[in-house]
Amino acid sequence: MAETIYTKNAPDSHLSYCQIIIDLLDEMDISSNKKGYDYLKDAILFYLEDNTLLEPVTKKLYPKIAKKYETTPTRVMQAIDQIRKKVSSNISEKNGTITGINALESNKEFIIALTNKIIDKRSFLNGNDLH
Repeated sequence: MAETIYTKNAPDSHLSYCQIIIDLLDEMDISSNKKGYDYLKDAILFYLEDNTLLEPVTKKLYPKIAKKYETTPTRVMQAIDQIRKKVSSNISEKNGTITGINALESNKEFIIALTNKIIDKRSFLNGNDLH
C-alpha cells in the first residue's frame, strides 16, 4: 500500500516541498540547467506522493518521469545517475557528507536519502518532530 506524504491537491504542501527540494539541490551545487535536475525534482515529488514507485525504480518511477518529459526511461535514469555521481564525487572531495547526504551506491538510495532529508527539513520548518 502506497503511503502519501503530500498530495497535489494541497497547494501549500506542494509549494513548500518544491521550495525545500530546490533549496537542497542548490546546497548540493546541482545546477538547474542540467537535464537531470527536473527529473530528480520530480522523482522526489512522485516518491512523496507514492512510496511504492521505487519498487522497482526502473519499472515505475523512470517511466512516469519519462512520460512527463517525452523522453525515455533510460535517459531519465542516466541523467539522475550523472547528478548522483557528481554529488558523490563532491562528497569524496570534502571527505564526508553534503547537507547530511553520504555518497550513495544507487539512484534509488539517492532519491530515498534526499526525500528523507526533505521530510526532516520540512518537519523542522513546521515545528514538528517526526522522531
